[in-house]
Amino acid sequence: MANILVFIEQRDGKIKRSSLEALSKAAELGGTMGMDAVAVLIGSGVGSAAAELGKYGAKKVFVFDHPSLASYASTAYARLVTKVAKEEGTAVVLMGATAMGKDLAPRVAVRLGAGLASDCVELNSDGGKLIARRYAYSGKVVATVTIETGVKVFSLRPNVFAVNGNYGFAGEVVSSAYDPEPGDLKSVVKEIVASAGAECRGRRTLT
Repeated sequence: MANILVFIEQRDGKIKRSSLEALSKAAELGGTMGMDAVAVLIGSGVGSAAAELGKYGAKKVFVFDHPSLASYASTAYARLVTKVAKEEGTAVVLMGATAMGKDLAPRVAVRLGAGLASDCVELNSDGGKLIARRYAYSGKVVATVTIETGVKVFSLRPNVFAVNGNYGFAGEVVSSAYDPEPGDLKSVVKEIVASAGAECRGRRTLT
């Protein structure tokens, strides 16, 4: 059965709210589209965080836990998300449109041959077809977006979608092995800092 896969972003083992928003939306959509919401969690020492994702709607959580994955590495993270998506028959990939998500989403979309709608402020199903809305022209226009590719990728604007922690699923945790490949760690984020212009707007810059 096709599923909706959510990339779960964490920092120091704590799940980011934007990921819980995306997971809650995935579970909501899955209920109307006949799909399970599943999650992929990547990092180091993150196994314990996986157990809480069931209550936010995850039927299954794939965990890649390895010291080399402690910091965001774009190539490795994109490869692992894509690996799960292909092996599990994913139809839709969701993630938060955070600094990390804005970097990761297009990489995953390219690897999956998927269309991408970024920074969405609405995402709904109409007769099984996903319809997203996002701002354009500096917020002056709200664009309605549909994706026609077989696999679809959406990043969701943080602090727009509701978090639902009442699903109460067991959330099967699948520990997946990470086998580093050449080039996996050629680009690694060492720290996240607030830029002067972004600080007041709550944004962060990857460095």
